[in-house]
Amino acid sequence: MTALHALMALPFAALLLTAALYVLSLSGHFPAEHRGAALSGVMGNMLMVFTALVVAAAVGGGIIIAWSSLPFAVLVIAAGAGTLAAPLILTNFPDAFVNGRGALIAFAVAATGCTTLLYATT
Repeated sequence: MTALHALMALPFAALLLTAALYVLSLSGHFPAEHRGAALSGVMGNMLMVFTALVVAAAVGGGIIIAWSSLPFAVLVIAAGAGTLAAPLILTNFPDAFVNGRGALIAFAVAATGCTTLLYATT
């Protein structure tokens, strides 16, 4: 592993961390009767679908970029580190943030930023 591979592994791990944080915060809004008032209407449903599509596109693009430029062992280690750290990190956020719109929007934007940073390092 070269220094460039280590540098590129950081945004990839951060991408999968933010995607896992997004999925964990999104999973708290199901079933629909347990949703907060901010996400219970049509606009809330649209926000959840839109941010889910943004995160899915960011992860898909990030995997394509990383797959073409990183060794497989680096991919596995970075993916595992990012994914396994998510539940521990999410507990540090306030409940009002995680249960509202803020977490969905922030993690979708962060995932997009991580993919952009990963693309910039190639």
